Amino acid sequence: MAVAQGQLEEAARDYTEGLTVAKTLAASDPSNTEWQRDLSVSFNKLGDVAVAQGQLEEAARDYTEGLTVAKALAASDPSNTEWQRDLSVSYDRLGNVAVAQGQLEEAARDYTEGLTVAKTLAASDPSNTEWQRDLFVSYWKMAGLAERQKGTSEAYVYWRQAFNVLSDIDKRGLHLSPEDRNFLEILREKLGADPG
Repeated sequence: MAVAQGQLEEAARDYTEGLTVAKTLAASDPSNTEWQRDLSVSFNKLGDVAVAQGQLEEAARDYTEGLTVAKALAASDPSNTEWQRDLSVSYDRLGNVAVAQGQLEEAARDYTEGLTVAKTLAASDPSNTEWQRDLFVSYWKMAGLAERQKGTSEAYVYWRQAFNVLSDIDKRGLHLSPEDRNFLEILREKLGADPG
């Protein structure tokens, strides 16, 4: 709540306290997956605050710690979709920081890893709009990065995929938020007169 209200120092203090508790619990019982996940989430929350404060190196450290825990959880049970999604989100957060730091190759690696997980989740349940939206976001991020690195023609491939995901959600009558409808229109423009 403090982050949403712009009270970043208070949020950092609260999340640091939460991380201390999460570390203690996770260390006391490494087999307790709930506590391990709490640890990963705590690192990510601190990373979010660091990003909001413009402290990108600190954010990268926090996100890397969170990713390490998320990887271990996801590897321990590949069928646990919550942990798989956490993994995808962790990669995206690291990718965002890498982009902000101008480390585009690193961002490409992180986004590609996140996209791989997002594809798997989306394919496992095409009616899950959250996972479909995660897939759209992954393609959108890859498009933005490709445009910066290689130009519009490279980005076009990812824009097409992002369009296909949102368009499919819409065609199947699943919930598409007003924001996503706006993205659909933006993608139509980017893809030209015949989006597909």
